[in-house]
Amino acid sequence: MINVAGSRANNFNEPAITTDAKNCMERAAADLEKQLATSDTYDDIIMDLVRFDTIEQELLQAGLLNQTDTQLPGIDPATVIDFDRIDQLASGTAIQGLKNVSLPECLFLLKHKDEIPAFLTACEQIHLHKGNLSEVSIKTTQIPTSFVELLSTCLKLFKPAIAIERLTAGDMLLGANLKKDHQQNTIGQGAGNACQ
Repeated sequence: MINVAGSRANNFNEPAITTDAKNCMERAAADLEKQLATSDTYDDIIMDLVRFDTIEQELLQAGLLNQTDTQLPGIDPATVIDFDRIDQLASGTAIQGLKNVSLPECLFLLKHKDEIPAFLTACEQIHLHKGNLSEVSIKTTQIPTSFVELLSTCLKLFKPAIAIERLTAGDMLLGANLKKDHQQNTIGQGAGNACQ
């Protein structure tokens, strides 16, 4: 046994060791170059984060954003996150349909996600019966006064050349303060109507 171990030590393969050492050095150099190449963007990323935080603070102070709008929801530390599923969603075609959806619209969808199946069913029914619109009968001959008042208010608040389904808060004529006042008035009127 001692002779076998001694002969193994004597058969030391210096070229193989040299090649292995060279390969390790090349890998280390490549990793270092990659790290140094991405470090150029580090300053830009930090500056973008600082600008984002500054804008967020200004919006919070102006009252255009609530603290709860920017807080990420807490997660139980015991929760297991399925990153493979997230990766599938991000790389799938379904995500392409959301590329023009704003953050408030995404928030609205998340808050009403339980109602989406009923909404889709209603859309399907409308789609199935769209050819029969000539058969629809209107049971009233008058436009309700509340609708006329609502329409008059909308004409005062929003730009008139935009289709109703495309209106956003940015299409208001008089700005965000009027919107807040209008919402408070509407809420107050709604509460008054509920009490009658």
